This record gives sequence, C-alpha cells and structure tokens, in this order.
Amino acid sequence: MAVAELTVRRLAPDDAESLRCFYNGLSARSKRLFHPLGDEAAEERCREIVEHNRPDASTNYDLVAVAGGLVVGWCFLWERDGKPGEAAFGLGVADDMQGVGLGNRLMEAVLAAARPRGFRLICLSVVQDNVVAQHLYEKHGFVRTGSYVGRDGLDYFSMQKAD
Repeated sequence: MAVAELTVRRLAPDDAESLRCFYNGLSARSKRLFHPLGDEAAEERCREIVEHNRPDASTNYDLVAVAGGLVVGWCFLWERDGKPGEAAFGLGVADDMQGVGLGNRLMEAVLAAARPRGFRLICLSVVQDNVVAQHLYEKHGFVRTGSYVGRDGLDYFSMQKAD
C-alpha cells in the first residue's frame, strides 16, 4: 500500500480498539523496538490514551495513520511527568508498512504540532541497534544526549530536540 493512500490524523474518540489491535499485532521484533505499552496493550489503557487526547483536556498529542479503517501507525507526544513544555516522543509503524516513509510522515506531522502545543523540548529513547530510527530522528534534529541500559536489558540512546 502506498503511503499516499493513508490518512494521518489526530487520535479520535472511537480509535481505542483499533489502536489496541495495531499495537498487539506488532511482531516481537517491532515490540522490541517500540513498547510504550509493554508486551500487550490492554483495552482500558487504549481508552485512557484516547481520553487524554480530548482537545479540551489534553496534554498529550497522538496521531495515527489509518488505512482501510485500521490504525497502521501511531506517533505521540506525551507531557513528561508534569513538566510543561517537555514531551516524551514515540513512534511505531505496522510491520507491513515499514520502509515506505510512513514513519517520516508521522514524525513530520507530530513535530509540526509540537511548538503550537507548547512543547519546547522533545525527548525519546531508542534502542542502540535501531539504526534506521536513529537516522530518522537525527534527520529531524534530534541529538544524542546519553545512553543507558533499560529495564529490559537493552542498550538505549537518549535523544532530544529543543525548539
């Protein structure tokens, strides 16, 4: 499927189940690299994410890529632990949609929304052997700020983008 056939939009009130199916449908390899919800996404957690994206109450900004009514990509900015102006960033793409530019498209869209939403510092963690993601992040102005071993035993780089 061509990336042009997709819709990239804000997470909507009725997207919880599709978000859960997207996340739980990722391969073990993809979940190794993208796991903000752990091994499995619970229905309740997906409803919470949707609720936190209500325009009137949101400190979070989640975008989804949708094809045929299904979520095939998800990108987010979540306020960091009550630190106004700072956001945690995450990006995941369905296995069969990787390598066609969808990650770049999602990233451009979410970063364009960061400044108007008041996010001046965007932080992320990336598994050190995920070179493709590192190049994407660097292309969009992220720089490495450190490294650490995660709770999962993997080596990570911390990266940031300041506006």
